[in-house]
Amino acid sequence: MTLGPDSPLGLLAQDGGYGLLLGVYYEVNTLHHVAEYLNDAPCLGFRTRTCPVKLADSRIVQGRTWTYRVSSCPITDKIRYAREMQEWGLERMTTISRSRAILFKLQVCLDLILELLQTGIDDFPACHHCLIGPSTKGMAITSDWDRAKGQLLPTSDAWGY
Repeated sequence: MTLGPDSPLGLLAQDGGYGLLLGVYYEVNTLHHVAEYLNDAPCLGFRTRTCPVKLADSRIVQGRTWTYRVSSCPITDKIRYAREMQEWGLERMTTISRSRAILFKLQVCLDLILELLQTGIDDFPACHHCLIGPSTKGMAITSDWDRAKGQLLPTSDAWGY
């Protein structure tokens, strides 16, 4: 999984790694996608979008990825966790030349985002009470993944490639 707990970013967080935002702000911090995955965010469809992929043997198959939500997440996409990062002293900020630099522990940020997804913030509900769902437009299809077992369903075409 590109942005799951075993992804490079997820593993870096587990191993005590840091994030450095240089000249940008938290809106480019893709760590919140790891939190959404860990929280089993109902607004994201897991392996519910198909797109053509050319394999090494020149076959073209229908690969799968996430289907993104129909509208912005009021917690992660609107970077509501940034305020807490600053107010709770969970980041170090300085200026290098004309660029703002923000340093933070990935696991601390991940834990904060998970907490906000599970409890909500301001007037925005917890993730599992939110009405935003995955997109059903375009190339959206039924998932071929068994989340409980962490593997493809026996009927998935992906077993053949």
